[in-house]
Amino acid sequence: MELVYSLSRAITDHAQRAGLDISAVQVKEKFGTLRFYVYDGDDVIRNLIGEAERESERTCEICGAPGVLIRAAWCATRCALHRDQRA
Repeated sequence: MELVYSLSRAITDHAQRAGLDISAVQVKEKFGTLRFYVYDGDDVIRNLIGEAERESERTCEICGAPGVLIRAAWCATRCALHRDQRA
């Protein structure tokens, strides 16, 4: 959750400084990682989103601790404590 909040804050701050009218269109998990889609983003915003999506591959989606992307019957990014827990 902290990852999405931090990304949203960074996008909002940049959009305000750049005078952009931006909207989040969709935020979801897909194949175990974050997906964040916006309307009317610039290169800075696309880079912020890319960084957060890559970070989500190393961040447990349950607790936010360092984790690994698990590709099995289901995909998820989990720490050792939550590795076997299904969402």
